[in-house]
Amino acid sequence: MDVGDIVTFPSPQDGTPTIKRVVAAGGQRVAIRDAELVVDEQVVDEPYFDHASIDGVYFGPVTVPVGTVFVIGDHRETSIDSRAYGPIRTADIEGRLVLRIGSICQS
Repeated sequence: MDVGDIVTFPSPQDGTPTIKRVVAAGGQRVAIRDAELVVDEQVVDEPYFDHASIDGVYFGPVTVPVGTVFVIGDHRETSIDSRAYGPIRTADIEGRLVLRIGSICQS
């Protein structure tokens, strides 16, 4: 898995199929500072995300264990993700987005 990949896996909470974006891999340090994603002390450019939707939110920092990835939903203000259930074992990832034909989202 690579940082930026969109992956599917069973939810650690109830086993339902889940889709999230990988934002950090094993050994990296991840945090959210006033809505900005920070990995290894570098702010990550996220043009697909509305930072104003979670302005004032902080998380971490945490170090991602080797053999796992840290996943976050693009709709961060309502997403239940690694901030709630921790990193996902790479062995538990069932799929990865390889081609996007279009988008149902409108600007």
